[in-house]
This record gives sequence, structure tokens and C-alpha cells, in this order.
Amino acid sequence: MPPLFFDVALGYTTPEKTRTPIKGLETKGVKVIQEEAVSIDLKNRKVKTTNQSLDYDYLVVSLGTDNGWSAYPVLTRMDITTMTSREPWPLTGP
Repeated sequence: MPPLFFDVALGYTTPEKTRTPIKGLETKGVKVIQEEAVSIDLKNRKVKTTNQSLDYDYLVVSLGTDNGWSAYPVLTRMDITTMTSREPWPLTGP
């Protein structure tokens, strides 16, 4: 489970206070690109997105998460979730 999962679920904190802006990685020399990947050429270390073609040394692909509440029908019926809405939370932007 993610850090502070229970703190948010129990109302001790808010989701906004548990987020770290993904763009903060850029201070560590990481280039953050939030685009749809169209193709990945592993041999030549290239990624084509809907907007550009990129070379890379290291590639991290994040597909998002699914909380899987359907695995807990009792909690779902009681409307107990960690989400404040049924929409996904956006990552904190630039």
C-alpha cells in the first residue's frame, strides 16, 4: 500500500497533502514527459509519443493504478474508499 494510505482513508490527512509533484524529479536530472507512448524501440532506445520522438538512456513507463475496490464488495457497498470522487486523481502538475 502507498504511504499514508490509511491516514487518507481514515481522514487524518488529505490526498493533496500526500502527493509529491512528479516534476520535482527534474531537479535530480530526470526528464519528465507526460505523453502517450505510441511505440518503444528497445534496440535503438527510442520512444515515439503522440508529439515527439525521444532517445533515452533509462526509460520508466508508468501506466497508472487501479485501486481494485471490486475485490472488496462489502466496502464498495458501504461506499468506503480512499477516493474523494470516482474520478482518478491527476498527478500534481508543473
